[in-house]
Amino acid sequence: MGILKRFFIFLLIFSFISNIALAETPPPIPSIPPPSITSVSPNSGSGSSYTEITISGSNFSSQASGKIGSINLLDLKWIDKNTIKVVVPSGLTAGSYDIEIINPGNLKGILPNGFTVTASENSGSSSSGGGGGGPSSSGGGGSPASSVQSAVPTGKIKGRIINASGIPILGLPARINNIRMATTITGEFEFTLVADGIYTVYYEANGYISQTQVLVVLNGGITLAPTVILSPNVVVSINPSSVSKLNKKAKKVKRAKKAKKVKKKRKT
Repeated sequence: MGILKRFFIFLLIFSFISNIALAETPPPIPSIPPPSITSVSPNSGSGSSYTEITISGSNFSSQASGKIGSINLLDLKWIDKNTIKVVVPSGLTAGSYDIEIINPGNLKGILPNGFTVTASENSGSSSSGGGGGGPSSSGGGGSPASSVQSAVPTGKIKGRIINASGIPILGLPARINNIRMATTITGEFEFTLVADGIYTVYYEANGYISQTQVLVVLNGGITLAPTVILSPNVVVSINPSSVSKLNKKAKKVKRAKKAKKVKKKRKT
């Protein structure tokens, strides 16, 4: 009988310890799925012009960025978690390019050969009169007509955005005009295909005071922006009970002044 008692006591203790262990086990952390691209429409365009495309898929973040090959896509517009609209820059060499969507945390979704850049159209014209179908020439120089293409900008603007504690600001905090650029996990950003000129770069993030920098790109080079440190946007909260106490105190002072005036009037 003593053995059975000890056995049951052991079972109770074991069950109790097991329940405590299960209760203290933290729930599993849900994994964040990377973005997935299923289609691009249209899936081709001329290298001599800008092309707006719609990227369809799933798990697109509202703070996502995009690339075609190694070049940043422009004017990204997040429609919903399944749809993003972007602009393919002009000046790309003819060929097939991977389309890439990058969520914060460097989570990537890639559609191999998702967009094809076709050759730029030439502006050659046939000669008039009885000549053959070759390119036209002026006078007797015989210079062939060449295709008219705008030069592709090669400039870059690079920088880093952190908060006052040195923690990188993630998301899409850097903006030039209506083009936003995502930061890496270290807070770094890079605008590419920037033409020579003077640019105002805006730094905006939820919970922080916005800043601007005026930067110059020269000779298609790389402009390094000074590190941006965003300060928190402090919100002052007022305790309703404190306001109520102040109101009561003000009313009390007002009543006391009024009573003093009445008393003084009676004496006179």
